Amino acid sequence: MPEDDRRETDMAVAVMKEQMEQNKVDHKRIEKNFTDGQTRIESGIKKLTKNIDDFTESADERYASKTVEKIVYGFVGIVLVSFVGGLIALVWG
Repeated sequence: MPEDDRRETDMAVAVMKEQMEQNKVDHKRIEKNFTDGQTRIESGIKKLTKNIDDFTESADERYASKTVEKIVYGFVGIVLVSFVGGLIALVWG
């Protein structure tokens, strides 16, 4: 009987050691995949940032300048204020 118990214990220890080794291999594989994913994400963020910067520069060159934009909005504002003022003058005038 003690010999059978010893043999079962040795088998259990061998199985546990094998499982521990497999766990180490799995852990290293997961760690590598995580690191690769993190590197890809960082690279993607850098590309997106560069693309946004490039788009902003080309949009500034392609469309009207900020000064022209302010002048146009100013004229639109003047027209709207004049229209609203005319309506008020008609109602109370």
